[in-house]
Amino acid sequence: MIRQAAAIAAALAAASASAQPPQIWADAASEVRERGIGMSGGRAGIEAGIGTGREGPTVDAALLTTRGAPRHGGADLRAMLSGGYTVARGGSRLRGDVTWRGFAGGGGPLDYWEAGALADTLIGPLTIAASLRHAPSQRAIGGNLTYARIGADGGLPGSPWSLAVHLGRSSGTTRDPLCAARLRPEESYLDWAIGVRRVVGPALLSLTYSDTDIGRGNGPQTGTRAQVGAALVARIGLSF
Repeated sequence: MIRQAAAIAAALAAASASAQPPQIWADAASEVRERGIGMSGGRAGIEAGIGTGREGPTVDAALLTTRGAPRHGGADLRAMLSGGYTVARGGSRLRGDVTWRGFAGGGGPLDYWEAGALADTLIGPLTIAASLRHAPSQRAIGGNLTYARIGADGGLPGSPWSLAVHLGRSSGTTRDPLCAARLRPEESYLDWAIGVRRVVGPALLSLTYSDTDIGRGNGPQTGTRAQVGAALVARIGLSF
Protein backbone atom coordinates (compact mmCIF):
# COMPACT_ATOMS: atom_id res chain seq x y z
CA MET A 1 0.00 0.00 0.00
CA ILE A 2 3.02 2.31 0.43
CA ARG A 3 3.58 2.41 -3.33
CA GLN A 4 -0.07 3.27 -3.97
CA ALA A 5 0.00 6.07 -1.41
CA ALA A 6 3.19 7.44 -2.96
CA ALA A 7 1.57 7.41 -6.40
CA ILE A 8 -1.44 9.39 -5.19
CA ALA A 9 0.76 11.84 -3.32
CA ALA A 10 2.83 12.45 -6.46
CA ALA A 11 -0.30 13.11 -8.51
CA LEU A 12 -1.69 15.51 -5.93
CA ALA A 13 1.59 17.40 -5.85
CA ALA A 14 1.60 17.67 -9.62
CA ALA A 15 -2.02 18.85 -9.59
CA SER A 16 -1.24 21.58 -7.08
CA ALA A 17 1.69 22.81 -9.16
CA SER A 18 -0.23 22.83 -12.44
CA ALA A 19 -1.41 26.07 -13.98
CA GLN A 20 -4.66 24.34 -14.90
CA PRO A 21 -7.12 23.62 -12.10
CA PRO A 22 -7.40 19.90 -11.26
CA GLN A 23 -10.59 17.93 -11.84
CA ILE A 24 -11.81 15.70 -9.02
CA TRP A 25 -14.27 12.92 -9.76
CA ALA A 26 -15.96 9.90 -8.15
CA ASP A 27 -18.04 7.04 -9.58
CA ALA A 28 -20.24 4.37 -8.04
CA ALA A 29 -21.24 1.42 -10.26
CA SER A 30 -23.32 -1.73 -9.79
CA GLU A 31 -20.26 -3.58 -11.14
CA VAL A 32 -16.95 -2.30 -12.48
CA ARG A 33 -16.23 -3.57 -16.00
CA GLU A 34 -13.16 -2.84 -18.07
CA ARG A 35 -12.55 -4.30 -21.52
CA GLY A 36 -15.67 -6.39 -21.01
CA ILE A 37 -14.53 -8.24 -17.89
CA GLY A 38 -15.37 -7.67 -14.22
CA MET A 39 -12.86 -5.82 -12.04
CA SER A 40 -14.78 -5.81 -8.75
CA GLY A 41 -15.60 -9.48 -8.25
CA GLY A 42 -19.12 -9.09 -9.67
CA ARG A 43 -20.07 -6.62 -6.94
CA ALA A 44 -20.59 -2.88 -6.75
CA GLY A 45 -17.47 -0.75 -6.89
CA ILE A 46 -16.40 2.82 -6.17
CA GLU A 47 -13.68 4.71 -8.00
CA ALA A 48 -12.37 8.21 -7.30
CA GLY A 49 -9.57 10.23 -8.78
CA ILE A 50 -7.93 13.51 -9.61
CA GLY A 51 -6.59 14.75 -12.93
CA THR A 52 -4.68 17.82 -14.01
CA GLY A 53 -4.05 19.14 -17.47
CA ARG A 54 -6.51 18.84 -20.34
CA GLU A 55 -3.94 19.89 -22.93
CA GLY A 56 -0.18 19.59 -22.83
CA PRO A 57 1.26 17.57 -19.90
CA THR A 58 -1.34 15.53 -18.00
CA VAL A 59 -1.28 13.62 -14.73
CA ASP A 60 -4.11 11.42 -13.45
CA ALA A 61 -4.46 9.28 -10.33
CA ALA A 62 -7.33 7.10 -9.12
CA LEU A 63 -8.30 4.48 -6.54
CA LEU A 64 -10.76 1.65 -7.27
CA THR A 65 -12.35 -0.79 -4.81
CA THR A 66 -11.77 -4.28 -6.26
CA ARG A 67 -13.69 -5.97 -3.43
CA GLY A 68 -11.41 -9.01 -3.03
CA ALA A 69 -11.77 -9.95 -6.71
CA PRO A 70 -10.19 -13.37 -7.47
CA ARG A 71 -9.01 -11.85 -10.77
CA HIS A 72 -6.63 -9.67 -8.75
CA GLY A 73 -5.51 -12.23 -6.20
CA GLY A 74 -8.10 -11.14 -3.65
CA ALA A 75 -6.93 -7.49 -3.69
CA ASP A 76 -9.26 -4.96 -2.10
CA LEU A 77 -7.93 -1.83 -3.80
CA ARG A 78 -6.34 -0.76 -7.07
CA ALA A 79 -4.29 2.41 -7.46
CA MET A 80 -3.67 3.96 -10.86
CA LEU A 81 -1.16 6.65 -11.85
CA SER A 82 -0.95 7.94 -15.41
CA GLY A 83 1.23 10.57 -17.03
CA GLY A 84 0.88 11.75 -20.60
CA TYR A 85 0.68 14.54 -23.13
CA THR A 86 -2.39 15.79 -25.00
CA VAL A 87 -2.58 17.88 -28.18
CA ALA A 88 -5.96 19.41 -29.07
CA ARG A 89 -6.78 21.16 -32.34
CA GLY A 90 -10.31 22.26 -33.12
CA GLY A 91 -12.60 19.32 -32.55
CA SER A 92 -9.80 16.74 -32.54
CA ARG A 93 -7.48 15.45 -29.83
CA LEU A 94 -4.42 13.20 -29.67
CA ARG A 95 -3.10 11.81 -26.38
CA GLY A 96 -0.27 9.51 -25.39
CA ASP A 97 0.35 8.19 -21.87
CA VAL A 98 2.06 5.66 -19.63
CA THR A 99 -0.07 4.11 -16.88
CA TRP A 100 0.86 2.08 -13.80
CA ARG A 101 -1.67 -0.02 -11.85
CA GLY A 102 -0.87 -1.34 -8.36
CA PHE A 103 -2.97 -3.57 -6.06
CA ALA A 104 -3.25 -3.70 -2.28
CA GLY A 105 -4.35 -6.66 -0.17
CA GLY A 106 -3.84 -9.39 -2.77
CA GLY A 107 -1.49 -12.31 -3.14
CA GLY A 108 1.04 -12.92 -5.90
CA PRO A 109 2.55 -10.55 -8.48
CA LEU A 110 -0.23 -8.10 -9.40
CA ASP A 111 1.21 -4.70 -10.40
CA TYR A 112 1.72 -3.91 -14.08
CA TRP A 113 2.10 -0.98 -16.48
CA GLU A 114 1.10 -0.16 -20.04
CA ALA A 115 1.41 2.62 -22.61
CA GLY A 116 -1.15 3.85 -25.08
CA ALA A 117 -2.44 6.42 -27.53
CA LEU A 118 -5.91 7.85 -28.10
CA ALA A 119 -7.25 9.90 -31.03
CA ASP A 120 -10.74 11.35 -31.21
CA THR A 121 -12.52 13.83 -33.43
CA LEU A 122 -15.90 15.51 -33.67
CA ILE A 123 -17.82 14.65 -36.83
CA GLY A 124 -21.15 16.47 -36.85
CA PRO A 125 -22.99 15.43 -33.68
CA LEU A 126 -20.74 12.40 -33.11
CA THR A 127 -17.41 11.98 -31.37
CA ILE A 128 -15.42 9.14 -32.95
CA ALA A 129 -12.51 7.72 -30.92
CA ALA A 130 -9.86 5.08 -31.55
CA SER A 131 -7.22 3.90 -29.09
CA LEU A 132 -4.40 1.39 -28.86
CA ARG A 133 -2.77 0.24 -25.60
CA HIS A 134 0.10 -2.18 -25.02
CA ALA A 135 1.50 -3.76 -21.86
CA PRO A 136 4.94 -5.31 -22.50
CA SER A 137 5.65 -8.76 -21.15
CA GLN A 138 5.37 -8.78 -17.35
CA ARG A 139 5.11 -11.54 -14.77
CA ALA A 140 1.86 -10.17 -13.30
CA ILE A 141 -0.01 -10.55 -16.61
CA GLY A 142 1.72 -13.71 -17.87
CA GLY A 143 3.06 -12.24 -21.11
CA ASN A 144 2.18 -9.13 -23.07
CA LEU A 145 -1.21 -7.59 -23.80
CA THR A 146 -2.49 -5.36 -26.60
CA TYR A 147 -5.91 -3.71 -26.59
CA ALA A 148 -7.43 -1.95 -29.62
CA ARG A 149 -10.71 -0.06 -29.34
CA ILE A 150 -13.00 2.03 -31.52
CA GLY A 151 -16.08 3.83 -30.29
CA ALA A 152 -18.57 6.61 -30.92
CA ASP A 153 -20.92 8.70 -28.83
CA GLY A 154 -23.39 11.47 -29.48
CA GLY A 155 -26.61 13.02 -28.29
CA LEU A 156 -29.97 11.43 -29.03
CA PRO A 157 -32.12 13.90 -31.01
CA GLY A 158 -34.81 15.57 -28.91
CA SER A 159 -33.52 13.91 -25.71
CA PRO A 160 -31.23 14.94 -22.84
CA TRP A 161 -29.58 11.51 -23.13
CA SER A 162 -26.61 10.50 -25.28
CA LEU A 163 -25.69 7.11 -26.73
CA ALA A 164 -22.23 5.52 -26.57
CA VAL A 165 -21.00 2.33 -28.28
CA HIS A 166 -17.62 0.64 -28.59
CA LEU A 167 -15.91 -2.48 -29.89
CA GLY A 168 -12.59 -3.67 -28.49
CA ARG A 169 -10.15 -6.51 -29.04
CA SER A 170 -7.65 -7.94 -26.55
CA SER A 171 -4.72 -10.05 -27.76
CA GLY A 172 -1.17 -10.90 -26.81
CA THR A 173 1.48 -13.53 -26.29
CA THR A 174 1.48 -15.94 -23.35
CA ARG A 175 4.37 -17.01 -21.13
CA ASP A 176 2.33 -18.08 -18.08
CA PRO A 177 -1.22 -19.20 -19.02
CA LEU A 178 -2.56 -18.84 -15.47
CA CYS A 179 -1.35 -15.24 -15.07
CA ALA A 180 -2.30 -14.34 -18.66
CA ALA A 181 -5.88 -15.47 -18.03
CA ARG A 182 -6.22 -12.76 -15.41
CA LEU A 183 -6.76 -10.00 -18.00
CA ARG A 184 -7.06 -12.19 -21.10
CA PRO A 185 -9.22 -15.24 -20.29
CA GLU A 186 -8.69 -16.41 -23.89
CA GLU A 187 -5.76 -15.92 -26.27
CA SER A 188 -7.76 -13.13 -27.90
CA TYR A 189 -11.32 -11.93 -27.47
CA LEU A 190 -13.74 -9.18 -28.47
CA ASP A 191 -15.73 -6.99 -26.14
CA TRP A 192 -18.50 -4.56 -26.93
CA ALA A 193 -20.88 -2.24 -25.13
CA ILE A 194 -23.82 0.06 -25.78
CA GLY A 195 -25.17 2.49 -23.25
CA VAL A 196 -27.07 5.69 -22.57
CA ARG A 197 -25.96 8.49 -20.31
CA ARG A 198 -27.14 11.87 -19.10
CA VAL A 199 -25.37 14.82 -17.50
CA VAL A 200 -27.27 16.64 -14.75
CA GLY A 201 -25.14 19.43 -13.33
CA PRO A 202 -22.00 17.82 -11.90
CA ALA A 203 -23.59 14.34 -12.07
CA LEU A 204 -23.37 11.73 -14.82
CA LEU A 205 -25.95 8.93 -14.95
CA SER A 206 -25.45 5.94 -17.23
CA LEU A 207 -26.79 2.48 -18.00
CA THR A 208 -24.59 0.20 -20.13
CA TYR A 209 -24.94 -3.28 -21.61
CA SER A 210 -21.54 -5.00 -21.80
CA ASP A 211 -20.59 -8.39 -23.29
CA THR A 212 -17.71 -10.42 -24.76
CA ASP A 213 -17.26 -13.39 -27.08
CA ILE A 214 -15.31 -15.33 -24.44
CA GLY A 215 -16.51 -18.94 -24.59
CA ARG A 216 -19.00 -20.12 -21.98
CA GLY A 217 -18.95 -23.50 -20.31
CA ASN A 218 -15.20 -24.05 -20.68
CA GLY A 219 -14.36 -24.76 -17.07
CA PRO A 220 -15.70 -23.44 -13.76
CA GLN A 221 -16.78 -19.79 -13.70
CA THR A 222 -14.45 -18.81 -10.89
CA GLY A 223 -11.32 -16.72 -10.64
CA THR A 224 -10.26 -15.29 -13.98
CA ARG A 225 -13.15 -16.86 -15.92
CA ALA A 226 -15.81 -15.17 -13.79
CA GLN A 227 -17.67 -12.01 -14.82
CA VAL A 228 -16.84 -12.23 -18.52
CA GLY A 229 -20.35 -12.49 -20.01
CA ALA A 230 -23.25 -10.14 -20.52
CA ALA A 231 -23.93 -7.54 -17.83
CA LEU A 232 -26.10 -4.47 -17.39
CA VAL A 233 -24.18 -1.86 -15.42
CA ALA A 234 -25.70 1.20 -13.76
CA ARG A 235 -23.39 4.04 -12.77
CA ILE A 236 -23.55 7.47 -11.20
CA GLY A 237 -20.59 9.82 -11.24
CA LEU A 238 -19.73 13.27 -9.91
CA SER A 239 -17.01 15.60 -11.15
CA PHE A 240 -15.83 19.03 -9.98
